Amino acid sequence: MLAALSLLTGEKWILPADARTWAAFGYLVVIGAVLVNYLWLFVLARWPATKVAYGPVLFPFVSIAISVWLTGEVVTASFILVRR
Repeated sequence: MLAALSLLTGEKWILPADARTWAAFGYLVVIGAVLVNYLWLFVLARWPATKVAYGPVLFPFVSIAISVWLTGEVVTASFILVRR
C-alpha cells in the first residue's frame, strides 16, 4: 500500500549509496525477519502456544536491554512513563 501511495504521489525512488544503509537493511532482513521468524516457529513447534505467547510481551524489555548494552542509551523515568 505504501509503495502504491509513493507511486501515486510521484515520489522519486532511488537506491541508497551508503554501505551502512545496506548493512542495516541486510541486518533487518536477515536477522530481524528471517532468523527471528524461524526461531519463533522453532520454539512454537516445541512449546505450548500459551507459553510462546508471552514472547511479544517481553520483546520491548529485551529491545531496551540490548539498546542499553550496545549504544549506552540511558533509561530514564520519562522514557518509561511517556512511551505509548
